[in-house]
Amino acid sequence: MNRYAKQGLALCAMLVSGTVLASTTWVNWGGDRTWSTTNNWNNGLPTNQTAVIKGTTATDGQPIVHVADATTTKVLMNYGASLEIAAGASLHNTGMHVAGDTSGDYSTTTVSGTYTVDGNFALGGWNSGAKGQLVVESGGTINANGGWLIAGHETGTEGEIIVNGGTLHGAPVVEIGNHGTASLTFNSGFMDASWSLRVAYGTSSSGQVTINDGVISVKGLNVGANGPATIDFNGGRVVVGGNGLAQSANATFNFAVDGGELVINDGSSEADVNWAIDNGGGTWNFGEGYRTVTATTDGVVVKSVSAPIVEAATIVSSSISNNLMRLVIDAPTGPNFYYPVAKSDLITDSEWVHIPHSDDGAPGSFMETNLEYSAVDASSNIVIFLQIDQNQNFFEIEGAQP
Repeated sequence: MNRYAKQGLALCAMLVSGTVLASTTWVNWGGDRTWSTTNNWNNGLPTNQTAVIKGTTATDGQPIVHVADATTTKVLMNYGASLEIAAGASLHNTGMHVAGDTSGDYSTTTVSGTYTVDGNFALGGWNSGAKGQLVVESGGTINANGGWLIAGHETGTEGEIIVNGGTLHGAPVVEIGNHGTASLTFNSGFMDASWSLRVAYGTSSSGQVTINDGVISVKGLNVGANGPATIDFNGGRVVVGGNGLAQSANATFNFAVDGGELVINDGSSEADVNWAIDNGGGTWNFGEGYRTVTATTDGVVVKSVSAPIVEAATIVSSSISNNLMRLVIDAPTGPNFYYPVAKSDLITDSEWVHIPHSDDGAPGSFMETNLEYSAVDASSNIVIFLQIDQNQNFFEIEGAQP
């Protein structure tokens, strides 16, 4: 055999060898649980290949990254596997992260150092029964550089994200429930998404977001598009940018009294946000407190506050023109605490009924909401317009006490 043929055989052997070593499985044969120990992987370190971590193949210890420059081309976790990135350590994954690809217990990645993922990020991957979890501890950093980070990817899967501090730089799209069941529990720290945070976005999905402290900053927030979705604002704040808020009848927003805040910073006014709360389709609960919607330099802030004693409003003046009644009102406790109400008969009608009003009387501008939807006169009194018809009606301004 000539030397060229020998070189060809050697090249073929290298190609075959490269195919065999496309993945390497964690076995912990070295016994020290250290990612960078060659003998802990059945085909050598995963520097240029997929790291396969199975909870069933190394019951005496799952991997911990201790070094500052570990690399891999993909992470695939199954059967209750775990991966820990220690404080001060880093792992750079140039491909995809999949935690939970087949049915089994939760596969969990815990990050106290830095984990950078250049591909997509799936927690609860492709097959029913798969479960994946991501935990970010104080001081930890996730850089999700791919197109999406999804918890609960497919039907029958489950995904969890728990942020106890540190930073989660989300992919452009972060989904809590694509077709599966998912949750995000935010206890402290910072998270962002350059395009949208979506909760229960795909068919058959469900999503739960609980914010106890910290800041979530996203360009858009989409809640309940195709499944039940709940956001609990117990503390901290969620800031929504230029893509705004989208909600459906599947969406529920729960605000603890003097707890968390939702900040809408897409150019919406107080009136716009009040309209979205009252007419946007979702369910908004403010507990034992009272909702406030306030324009600030950060945007329009929605929260629940301990309810003040609502003083009686006074109708300062009224006038009628072209089937419109213009009311000038002194609302001492603040406009968001008052609503216009009406009766057709003071004796037989048992209750005052909320009625639509407008801030300028223009056709199509009437809606049922509080007096934050209004104009202001030169004396800082509230000005609204009511529609009147041939039936005699009696009007009043009601203070809304929780």
